[in-house]
Amino acid sequence: MNQPAIQSAITQPATLDAMCAALLEAKARAEQARRQVLDIEEAITQAVGTKDEGSFSVDCDGFKVTTTQPVTRSVNKELALDVMKKLPADLAHSIFDWKPSLNVRVFKDLQRYQPAHYATITPAVTSKPGKVAVKVQEVAQ
Repeated sequence: MNQPAIQSAITQPATLDAMCAALLEAKARAEQARRQVLDIEEAITQAVGTKDEGSFSVDCDGFKVTTTQPVTRSVNKELALDVMKKLPADLAHSIFDWKPSLNVRVFKDLQRYQPAHYATITPAVTSKPGKVAVKVQEVAQ
């Protein structure tokens, strides 16, 4: 499908088939662009360098380039509880954040099988719908 056909599928009343074809073609172009961006970012990172963690900047003709190396850290809950026993109480409680999380399966089961408990819990839970996913697959004719 060429560019005018894609534009037509987007701007004019179109058949579902035309919209699906336009979506698949746009996703293919986006994937190609994403790969190209990643390749260029890798080349820039090799040219500029980076710190073990945090940001590093350099200036060149007309551009300031910043590479940022994030570090993700996770905590093993069982080991953390054991380690906390070995630390002074003030340090133990300040080094780890304890955040509640929702077991969605149990939450949904409560709604269905124990509505009184569900009603008790719902004020503490905010539910927001996410972005609708659209999946289009070509099928053999």
